[in-house]
Amino acid sequence: MKHRVALGALGLLTCVLVFAACSEDESIPDVRQAIVDSMSQTIILPGFQELADSSAALAATSMNACPVIDSSTLDAMRSGWNEARGAWKRLEPFYFGPHRSPPLRVGQTLDFVPIRAARIEEFISGDSMISGDALKMQGGLVRGFPVLEYLLYAGEPDALTALAQDERRCALAVAVAVDLAYLTGALNSAWSASDGGFITELTNPNTGEFMNSKGALGEIVNRMGYSIENIRRDRLGAPLGDKSGGSIQPDSVESRFSGRSVQDILDVLTILDTLMHGHESADAMGLVDHPSLRSRQDIITRFDEEMRSSRAALAAIPMPLRDSLDDPTLARAAFDALLGVQRSIQGDILNILDLSQTFNDADGD
Repeated sequence: MKHRVALGALGLLTCVLVFAACSEDESIPDVRQAIVDSMSQTIILPGFQELADSSAALAATSMNACPVIDSSTLDAMRSGWNEARGAWKRLEPFYFGPHRSPPLRVGQTLDFVPIRAARIEEFISGDSMISGDALKMQGGLVRGFPVLEYLLYAGEPDALTALAQDERRCALAVAVAVDLAYLTGALNSAWSASDGGFITELTNPNTGEFMNSKGALGEIVNRMGYSIENIRRDRLGAPLGDKSGGSIQPDSVESRFSGRSVQDILDVLTILDTLMHGHESADAMGLVDHPSLRSRQDIITRFDEEMRSSRAALAAIPMPLRDSLDDPTLARAAFDALLGVQRSIQGDILNILDLSQTFNDADGD
């Protein structure tokens, strides 16, 4: 009799546990989709709009720069480039979809690194037509953020003199700025178009690239982890010699002409923080609003602490980064600190949200 009671109690307990598990599983897609929808409306779409707007403002600032460019115009162009660059880096977890996929595949054109300075100089000294429209027929070697950075910050004996003394160099700077506005506008439209923009792949994942809301949220969280992984490998590790047998490589530093290298990384950390905690607007949701993560304050605290440590380590690097590599101690400390953020995302957060880690498609780039 006791045996039957025990079996009955065990069976009841099993049913309760199974029911609870099923109830939890059934609630997760709704919570996940609510988070993805909120991120789409408060972070992703506004981010691509900011990129397009700041690039359009840069193009407008640049239109009358030539043939006689002065220091105030150059400063205005540099400021515009910096604003647009920041908007671009704060979109790094969303470098998928139109960024890599046809027909647009605009990512490589917008941000081809490392630049080929010799190719830029060859283009300037040649006789090809230079205009925003003409650049549409060219590849990423003479288009995008790094090319414009080179034109605005590099030159002999200085960038202003180089631009003022060479009409084709100045014309190319204007053309690249105009082309940036075209490229970022196209990217914004590809994401936000009301008649099938890529954002619907996230907000209606059952009929798009992602099979369900778990896949859509998993893409975003995986990209958060890859953003840190790519920073460590390509923007710190490569200059520190990790790809060259220990030989320091200052020319592989991202945004090295403007000295914006560390700020590029800090902009990425900013968007990761926003995805984690949600946009500051009312009712916006972030990963912390998922019940599974909300119940694990230790994981949230660990992420925040790793982010603070990484920011502090980056702030300690003497600027510009390219000139601080002779003593790589501080840059290496930042490289190591960012590993904590990477582990927090790819370990703690993916696991607690029951998301699968996927392959980093930037490996081998």
